[in-house]
Amino acid sequence: MKKMLPIFLILFIVSCEDEKDGSSGGELNGTYKLSKESMECDGDEDEWYMTLESQGADKLKLTNWDYMGDACDNQSDCYETDDMIFNKDGEKYSATEENPEGSSTLTIEKDGDDIKMTFSIGSVSEDQIWNKESSDIKTYSPICN
Repeated sequence: MKKMLPIFLILFIVSCEDEKDGSSGGELNGTYKLSKESMECDGDEDEWYMTLESQGADKLKLTNWDYMGDACDNQSDCYETDDMIFNKDGEKYSATEENPEGSSTLTIEKDGDDIKMTFSIGSVSEDQIWNKESSDIKTYSPICN
């Protein structure tokens, strides 16, 4: 019995470790690039990144970095950027935005290592896949005026 005591002690310690359920936005932190399949630019490359950064346990900050000098936009050599805060909604994050067509809802959810973003206006919705580029939260420049 004395020989079994150390084994039980080790099993008890191992079984009492904290479990990580992945419920925080921190697992989504990083930089993502719009997938080629999601580009709507007649075959031209759309250089478009987004960064996700957790803002506590139930919020996520999204920053868009759309390069205007690519073949898709064919404008200035700069990045248009804007931020949006998403709120935790079960396993997803969502945000609502008012626009001339009515209110639109954007949702973000993990899709393997990538991100699936869904835009919904009324009964119409569109999905985009964003491929993970890095776990780092990158910034791009120059910023458009």
